[in-house]
Amino acid sequence: MTTKTTTSHPNGHDPHGRADGAGREAECPYCGQAISRKEYREIQARIADEERARIGDVEKALHEKFAREREQAEAKKVSEIDKAKKDAARATEQTVKALKATLETTTAERVAAQREASEKKLAEAVAAERTRAYGDRMKLDAQLADLQRRLQRRTAAELGDEGEIDMFEALTGAFPGDDISRVAKGVAGADIVHRIVHNGTVAGTVIYDCKNHKRWQNHFTLKLREDQLTAQADHAVLVATTFPAGEHQLLVKDGVIVAAPPRVVAIAHLLRRQVVLTYSLKLNSQDRAEKSSRLYLFMTSDRADHLWEQMTQATADMADLDRAETVAHQKTWTRRADLIRGVQAVHDEFSGAIDRIISGNDPEPPL
Repeated sequence: MTTKTTTSHPNGHDPHGRADGAGREAECPYCGQAISRKEYREIQARIADEERARIGDVEKALHEKFAREREQAEAKKVSEIDKAKKDAARATEQTVKALKATLETTTAERVAAQREASEKKLAEAVAAERTRAYGDRMKLDAQLADLQRRLQRRTAAELGDEGEIDMFEALTGAFPGDDISRVAKGVAGADIVHRIVHNGTVAGTVIYDCKNHKRWQNHFTLKLREDQLTAQADHAVLVATTFPAGEHQLLVKDGVIVAAPPRVVAIAHLLRRQVVLTYSLKLNSQDRAEKSSRLYLFMTSDRADHLWEQMTQATADMADLDRAETVAHQKTWTRRADLIRGVQAVHDEFSGAIDRIISGNDPEPPL
């Protein structure tokens, strides 16, 4: 602050005869009137005390607010928000130190530089979170689009029974290296042909027929057995939602495996393994038939039934876990967006408070 001093007499002598210079005048920093040097020093000391008190209150308020925000961020263990908060805390702390260091005009420039750096870091953190959230949203959109395409395929009349489509997709997903195809409607044979590829060669074939009827009919297995013999397939699996009286989940009838949809992929793994082993051992047709019979007996035994139940339960638990994980991720993404907006609001409040302090437009420190 620039002040002007004048003397009470042109020749430099105090007309009252005071030798200590107390009669010299200075310009009041508030009203511009002439005042004594003593009064000027008193005003100057009072201004310095007020500035120190104001800075102390600002520092206390800023630290208290940041302490509350830091506790909330740490409780949620969101590392990205925590990093952004710490960066903002460090920038604010540097700003407070700059305010305490000097009251000269350079203070405003230093505070502005620190504020700009803090805003840049926060903007980068927010941009990174937005980019990550956008990527996650794009993945979800792609998954939704894929589900919609599957739904459209399932509801299209020319593609036939929904259960057949589900089974085809399940098999192609489980055995991407094999040759799995659907038999066109109106063409004789089973619904799905699974050619097992081992070391680039077709080692054997499994055919599948899907029946979604309310009542069991014996000709289901008889027809599929004929289709198996015609196709010279190693195994035939009837995927059914209904079973003969007293049966459920899995049985062998007329040389055909009858299985409920949840067990088909697991059964396909066993059949594929048996086909690859018999192919590698170069067994003849009679030996292959014997091995198949023994495999069927094991698959329908009490011992295997317990294993099937364990596998079914584990599969159901994994599906439940996937659904729960999807819901949890969605909640986390929503909460992360809320926290980012909260940090941005607090940062804007800090920036506004500092601007008002530097410009002198803030009558009292913020509480």
